[in-house]
Order: sequence, then C-alpha cells, then structure tokens
Amino acid sequence: MRKSKILALMMILLVTALIVIGVGGSLLWYFLGRPIDCEVSKWSGWSNCSDSCGNGTQARNRTIIHLAQHGGTPCPAEAKLKENTTCLLKECPIECNLSDWSNWSYCSQTCGVGTYARSRYIIHSAQHGGKPCPAEKELKENTSCKLMECQVDCNVSDWSSWSNCSHSCGNGTRERSRYIIQESLHGGTPCPTNEELAENTTCKLKECPVDCNISDWTSWSNCSLRCGNGTQERQKYIFREAQYGGSLCPADDELNESIICNKAECPVDCNVSSWSACDRYCGNGAQERHRNVTRYTQYGGTPCPHNDDLMEIKNCQIKDCPINCTVSNLSEECRSGNSSNSFMPSRIMTIATNALVLLILLYVMGQI
Repeated sequence: MRKSKILALMMILLVTALIVIGVGGSLLWYFLGRPIDCEVSKWSGWSNCSDSCGNGTQARNRTIIHLAQHGGTPCPAEAKLKENTTCLLKECPIECNLSDWSNWSYCSQTCGVGTYARSRYIIHSAQHGGKPCPAEKELKENTSCKLMECQVDCNVSDWSSWSNCSHSCGNGTRERSRYIIQESLHGGTPCPTNEELAENTTCKLKECPVDCNISDWTSWSNCSLRCGNGTQERQKYIFREAQYGGSLCPADDELNESIICNKAECPVDCNVSSWSACDRYCGNGAQERHRNVTRYTQYGGTPCPHNDDLMEIKNCQIKDCPINCTVSNLSEECRSGNSSNSFMPSRIMTIATNALVLLILLYVMGQI
C-alpha cells in the first residue's frame, strides 16, 4: 500500500515538471522573436435559414484571435471570415392555377330543352399544401337552353304479360294491354286508339268435361195387345256420349221403360171341332162333324152355335173314282183280276173312314 502511494506521488511530480518545461520553452521562443502566424477562431454554427420555405440562405463566420507577427502567416481577408450557403427548410405551398372560363358553347339541342356548356382548365396543379384545384365537375358549367319546341311522338309502354285464360277448360280468351306514357305534342306521331291498346287471343287450358246428353222420354208406344195385359214402352236416346270425365250415360236398361196396359180380359170366341174326313176316298162322299163346346164365349167373344148346329154334313170328293174296264163277254182276266179286286179297296176305305169319324166324335164328346 505504501509503495503504491509513492509511485502515484512520483507521477504527479513528473507531470508538473513537464508542464513547467513546456510553458517556459514557449515564453523563451516568443521572446526570442519567432514568426507568429495569424490565428483565427473556428467557424461559428450556421445561422437560421433566411426563408421559412423555399430557397433561402444561411451564414457563418469566424474571428481573428491574433494577427500574424514576425512574418507569420497573414490573416485571411474579411470576406474569408464569412460564408453563405443556400438552404431549403421546405417547399413553399403552390396554389392551383386555373384558366379563365371559355365562351358558352352552342345549345346542345336544335329544339326542346338543351344545354349551354363552358369550361376552364388547370394551368398547374396545387403543390406542397397549396390551395387545391376544384373537382373535375367544377371545371365545367352547364345551363339550360331552348331554341324552339320539339315534336314529341307518342310513347307507349311495352305489352303487359298475357292474362290468365278466362276459362279453366274449353275455349277462353286471354288479354294483354299497354298504356300511353307520353301523349304526342307539337305535331309528333299520334298515339294509338283505345282499341289498339288492348289485344285478345283465344286459349284452351284443357277440354271441359262433357256430360252425357240424352233425350227426354218418348211418348208411350201403342199397347202391344188390345186386351189381356199388353205392354207399352218408351225410350230415351243418347245424343252424345260422356267425354273428358263428364257424367256417364245411364245403362241401357235405364233408357227403356215399360208398363202394363189393356188389363181387361180379351174376348174368347167359341171353339168347335174340325170336320171329319171324307167318307169316300174317291167320287162323291160325305163329311160329318159333330162338335161340342170346348170353350164358351167370354167378354163379348163370338157366340157359340145352337145345339142344332153342332152337327153338320157336307158333300165331299177327294178325287174321281177309277172306272173299271167293261167288255162284252166276261173274260178270264176280268174274273180273276179286275172284277173281284176292284171292289175291295173302296169298301175297305169306306169302313176305315167311318171308324175314324166315330173315333173323332167319341173324342169330342169326351168318351175316350
């Protein structure tokens, strides 16, 4: 610690000695007449700019501390002790510069309302915060003008959409219309008539249901019988079958009606038996008939005959009888063939006929 203090003290003494030697040497040199140069101060700081905007100037200077002596470097001239320089703190605002208004133009329309126009233009735009130029629309001016009235044509709207069909089925109509926007003026094209402002057209959305169409009942027909429960009929006729879902026609049995007529019992004629067969098959014979009443007259029918009239006999002839051969002398041929045999058929026929008549009479009388 002590050693350090000694070293510090020695350093202080050494520095003091050097200072003394330097000052003394300078004084010795000065007094001995050495050349002394002119000494000037350092330049001062620059002054404020002479203009707050745009180009200005700044200055600075220095002063002579002591003049030159003994042939030393001379001091600079007065002008060398000052300096100037340009400065620009900021650009100065430049306002917008506009031209004068031009003359008014011709009217834009030869008839009707038009416009006059005039304009001006920008010579140079505003800079550095100067008054700005007006908007583009402010560089033009318009004013109305009218040299004369124009012809105005009639103006009509477009056609409207077609209306709905007037009928949901079958033939209908649709309509559309337009209206007058501007009437014609000053000799313009005239407007259409009211009839020309509307249009109609036919339309059909679908076929309408067609119901069956039938006639009224016809008159009743004549009774099928004059008596004894006859019938009368009447009908309806189909004029048109149902179509497109219309009401259907009635069934066939519903198109016909019948009623019972003439319910009174019919007259019943008397009924008698037929004639018997002729009693000879050839030549002149007789027919008989015996009859009894099988059904008596009713309801005004033909009356039955009297009892005397229930048996009748009348002549009859079915055909001519064969004529046998006649010869002068009876030969063997006649005796063996024709003479005996020609009687037998006729006799047999007569017996058969009588038997048949008898059977018929018994049947009619109810005996068999």
